[in-house]
Amino acid sequence: MNILIVGLGSIAKKHIDLINSFNYQTTIYAYRSKNESGKYHNVINIYSWEKVSKINFSFALITSPSSFHYRHLKKILEFKIPVIIEKPICITRNQFNKLKTLKNQPIIYVAYNMRFHPLISFTKKLLKANNQKILEVNCYCGSYLPNWRKKN
Repeated sequence: MNILIVGLGSIAKKHIDLINSFNYQTTIYAYRSKNESGKYHNVINIYSWEKVSKINFSFALITSPSSFHYRHLKKILEFKIPVIIEKPICITRNQFNKLKTLKNQPIIYVAYNMRFHPLISFTKKLLKANNQKILEVNCYCGSYLPNWRKKN
């Protein structure tokens, strides 16, 4: 199985390590923006969409910075393969509206979608059982994001 990863930062490396932990017969390719990009394990770097188009991929993972998600998703959809994309799928309403018009596209999964988190499921059931609705939500996350990841 051939897997394409767009972007090879810390999140991509977590996906790669997880895939490798299953001991599947996989070849992982990373679409990279710079020729001087470093190597990671047995991942094969690719630097052009033309080379990407010559490989039969089972699916793709988009783990690039959020500002590139929409651009990378549009490109990968040309290959008609399923896509797993890190949240957010796009960053503007215009991008979202364009995505809504796509027809006959392969499956697109958004990674780390919190709607299936046990707390969200519990809240949804509780509201339904009591015939209540949420009128407003204000959230604040007060932690420092770099502390969420191990330092290399």
